[in-house]
Amino acid sequence: MLTLYSVSIILLIHMDCAFQSVSHMNVRNLSAINWDSTAIEFSWSPPDVPTPNDVFYEIYVNGNVYKQTNKTTIIIYDLKLSTKYKVNVKIVDENCKRYSPGITIEAMTAGIGYNVRDLRQVSMYDGGIQVSWWAPAYYDSEALQYEIYLNGHFNQITNITQAVINNLDKFTQYKVGVITVNEMGTRDPPGITIEATTFGFDE
Repeated sequence: MLTLYSVSIILLIHMDCAFQSVSHMNVRNLSAINWDSTAIEFSWSPPDVPTPNDVFYEIYVNGNVYKQTNKTTIIIYDLKLSTKYKVNVKIVDENCKRYSPGITIEAMTAGIGYNVRDLRQVSMYDGGIQVSWWAPAYYDSEALQYEIYLNGHFNQITNITQAVINNLDKFTQYKVGVITVNEMGTRDPPGITIEATTFGFDE
């Protein structure tokens, strides 16, 4: 689960600053520490050698400048589902000098592992059905919500792992789908769909 917090950003002002190749001025231990289907959080350590107090870090995603920060963590948002990205971090000093090559790693956003698990019909009513499920395996958040779809149309949203759907036709089969909505309000499709059936009493 991503823990969201403010990231201090320093605006790119002098894009014509010089690059200098100094390997010992690379960051250390760059790694992806949290991720979901649309965002990845990275962290790193400063270089071993002493650095000026005013250094900051320039982050590249697939070769393009993403942001600059004076922190040693950053969350990269608005990524695509199940996609691999190359992320590079370079040091920039107080004179706007960039130290190449920086450090690059590859990280991949999550895919269908963020679907709910074991969706099933647990009860049927006179014109109603009840379904239940387990939370996604890789989420550990009480902020999750679940959107319920009936035959492809939105029916309701809930923050518990069960739902009752009423006002249905008797003796009818329906497709019930559940999609996770994470703490950022992002839906994690495709979700899981099952078939569920109502019953009824003769009048």
